[in-house]
Amino acid sequence: MNVTDFILRSACEKAEQTLGETTRIVVDETQWKAFMTALDRPVKDKPRLRRLFQEPHVTKRGR
Repeated sequence: MNVTDFILRSACEKAEQTLGETTRIVVDETQWKAFMTALDRPVKDKPRLRRLFQEPHVTKRGR
């Protein structure tokens, strides 16, 4: 494994660990209303996002 792959893998593992430990997010009333409004919006097709999710995971590229 080269240094770049090692750094990417380590960063991804730490990010997943950190996000996995987050159990509570605090927002004020304005932020909550904006969040709920966003959730209630009709779904929009996002071709670039769809293509992104079809790509191999960053840790599996170039293998």
